[in-house]
Amino acid sequence: MDKRNVLIKSELGRDAIARRLPELPARLRPLLIMVDGKRSVAELEKVAEMVGGMAAVEQLLALGMVDLLAGAVGASAVPASTVPVADPSPAGGADSALPLPEFREQLAAYFEAELGPSATMLGIQIRACAKVSDLKPLVARGLDNLKYFKGPAAITAYEQGLGARMPKA
Repeated sequence: MDKRNVLIKSELGRDAIARRLPELPARLRPLLIMVDGKRSVAELEKVAEMVGGMAAVEQLLALGMVDLLAGAVGASAVPASTVPVADPSPAGGADSALPLPEFREQLAAYFEAELGPSATMLGIQIRACAKVSDLKPLVARGLDNLKYFKGPAAITAYEQGLGARMPKA
């Protein structure tokens, strides 16, 4: 495996963190939590030295807990969740709103990328929302954390980007 690759949690991996699935060995749990779509395999290998190094990273891949980030190889790889999602066009309006399933996934990935492993549970809760009204308190919680850890400019960036794409109730 190319050590410049970037890994992301798979759906099974996110579920394993949320529900402590027995398929995830306890010694690999901290390593899986560190998989955030930003760290390269080489960086994860250093973190994993105590649990087996590269073999531990490969075991997460073999268990289906992680996937390679699509189109990302090397240190210049940018996780899809950090690419600006919205370029508010002059037309704007309802055309810029995303469908709920797509918005949920992008929102969860956005908070996980911006806030790191501490946002894993928030991401899981966001992905489980069936209605926009269920999503709003989770967005508020994520934005509170974002403001606390990244400052008010992060809120403005969210509102001008992904926040402008929120589906209508």
